[in-house]
Parts: sequence; structure tokens; C-alpha cells
Amino acid sequence: MVYSLLIIWILYAIIEGKREAIFWHHRIRSSDYEIFKSKDRHMLFTIQRGLVLLLISITIFYICESIWLTLYLFIMNALIFSFFHNGMMYRERNQMTKITHPNNSDKWVYRYGWLDQSTTSTAKLTKIMTPANRTIQMIMGVVGYITYHFL
Repeated sequence: MVYSLLIIWILYAIIEGKREAIFWHHRIRSSDYEIFKSKDRHMLFTIQRGLVLLLISITIFYICESIWLTLYLFIMNALIFSFFHNGMMYRERNQMTKITHPNNSDKWVYRYGWLDQSTTSTAKLTKIMTPANRTIQMIMGVVGYITYHFL
């Protein structure tokens, strides 16, 4: 049952990445962008993800009845999220710019898709969440889940 929660968390990360890609694509291209660009939305996104992670963690607690295993899996889930979220977001943004500018590859963003990295984001963790770091964290999270099976 705990592994099905992992699948739900990964699916949430992918869907959230796709949704956020659509949001940023349209926000940046909006005629109102200059008025609202100083408004940082990252804290709102963090709170939303934290609430979902909290709900998953509460469910895990009721399954395994151990606060220590719950905290352990909380950390594993946190490690896994960015790989799927950012990967989907960069992939989706790349696809959207290919659709909007099919004949002008100079306007395509995130050419490496899933394994790209933002150079313009104002999110505080963007510089740390490189493709290599996201992949390493995801591997650590998956290994953590495999290890959980033996705890």
C-alpha cells in the first residue's frame, strides 16, 4: 500500500510539473506580465506541495504505524519530487514553444527537455536543482523506498 502512495506522489509531481509549465508559459507571455512579474508565486506552490506531502505522510503513518518510518518516507518522497516535477515542466515548456514557434528554433526553450535547467527562474532552489542533482536525489529516494521494504 505504501508503494501505491509513492506512485500517487510521482503522478502528482508529473501533473504538477505539466500544470506549472502551462502557468509559466502563459504568465510570461501575458500582456499583464510587467504589472505582476514582481509577485513571487513559489511560496504558494511550496505550500500546496507540502499539504499534499503531509496528507500522503499521514496516510503512511496509518499504514505503518511508525513515526520514524513515516519521517523516513517523507524524506524519500521529498527527494523524488523534483526529478519528476521539473523534468515534466521543462519538457512541457519545450513542447509548447515548439508549437508556438514551429519554424523558429531560436525561440524554443529548454531544448534538453526533461534534463534541462532554468537560467531565468527566481525560485531559490533552482541553482541547486540541476539535472544531475535531481537525478541523484530521485535515485536516493527510490533506493530509500527499496530499503524501506527491509526495515
